[in-house]
Amino acid sequence: MHLPPDYPFKPPNVTFKTKVFHPNVSVYGKIFLKMLTNEYFSPMYIMNRILTTPEISEGDYFDENITKLYVEDNAAFDATAHAWTMEHAGA
Repeated sequence: MHLPPDYPFKPPNVTFKTKVFHPNVSVYGKIFLKMLTNEYFSPMYIMNRILTTPEISEGDYFDENITKLYVEDNAAFDATAHAWTMEHAGA
């Protein structure tokens, strides 16, 4: 997480260093959530929400295919996410 010089008036830049199988995370690890955009950012709400509620929001995604898998075949999504975690994070 990188906090810009004008934080808390601007949102933080949140990026994963390990590959993550999630529709809100780009192939470069960048997180896309409306609440992390200038238009929707609220410093009073954001940090707790990011760290405790990793949910998929409709319309907030980088990868439409991963989102489709999550919606249509959650078991396959979970299995793939688990495999990626084992491969890329060694967990």
